Amino acid sequence: MGKQMLMFPEVTEEDKITTKLLLQDYKQLKKNLQSMEKEEYKTLKQQETIDGLRHTTTVLEMAVRAISEDEVREVTDFRFLNPIGQARNLTIIEFQKKMSESTIDRRIAEGIKEIAENLKLWGEIGSNSDGGQKVNGS
Repeated sequence: MGKQMLMFPEVTEEDKITTKLLLQDYKQLKKNLQSMEKEEYKTLKQQETIDGLRHTTTVLEMAVRAISEDEVREVTDFRFLNPIGQARNLTIIEFQKKMSESTIDRRIAEGIKEIAENLKLWGEIGSNSDGGQKVNGS
């Protein structure tokens, strides 16, 4: 049997942690972006910050939309993004008629892993040359 080419780069535990932190920060990133965009006059630094915030929020939104399983995408999207993210307990309440709490937690974990795979594939997260974690756009 020949070597199988990996479609997605291998995701480390650090990649998953970074992804979860980005998703947890999404609500604040989005609020900052919306607030800064309302200002008529911006300094160069403010515009660079806006560009970075827009990039990060857009990439997170794209990565959630790219989740392959509908159920995983729906739970992950509700938990972290729409309508600008919900607490875990509200996510449990929302989906408890369809699945158990442990299944909801597994779906969230699967979503985070798949988002991390996409972010790594797209060069948005990963290891630096010095061994540290790299996050683009923020």
